[in-house]
Amino acid sequence: MKPTFGQKATEALFALFEKAKLSGKPGAMARENIAPDMIDLLDELAARYRLEKKAPKTPAQRTAEMEDIWLAELEADPAMAGIDVRKALAEAQFWCRNNARVCTRKFFSNWLLNPKHRPILNGGGHSVAHRRGDPYSEPADWRERIVELPYDRDRLRELASGKWLDVPLTLRQELVR
Repeated sequence: MKPTFGQKATEALFALFEKAKLSGKPGAMARENIAPDMIDLLDELAARYRLEKKAPKTPAQRTAEMEDIWLAELEADPAMAGIDVRKALAEAQFWCRNNARVCTRKFFSNWLLNPKHRPILNGGGHSVAHRRGDPYSEPADWRERIVELPYDRDRLRELASGKWLDVPLTLRQELVR
């Protein structure tokens, strides 16, 4: 088996230290007294394994990093499909600030599990808020259903060719029921 670079460097360093110890001369480990191939090996080792000094992370930075990881895990969880987890977190934090509470992970998990904070989803993972009677959510089949209403057919056809929000509120409420 071929030795790795680290193994070669370690063996070379041990050999170099042994040679310097045995010579007993002062300055035996000086750069000019080391064989050129050893200098190249040590330079390569230093370049390859140089450690950059990084400032240690503050507790706030570590906490923020851990929160981002936790939120990413929540977003990837199939149980949270269709939920904007970061928006829900902002809502929960706002609620906590206004109600003298602390938004802990446990509190937020329970917040997400509460049905009033979750959208109603159909099988495809799309919100079906119009089933709750929200007149601003556009039903998929509203254009076909609007012309069947017992009102002026020409006006209804005209509305069907336009935008959902151009339909009068009373008609929209009738269509989402």
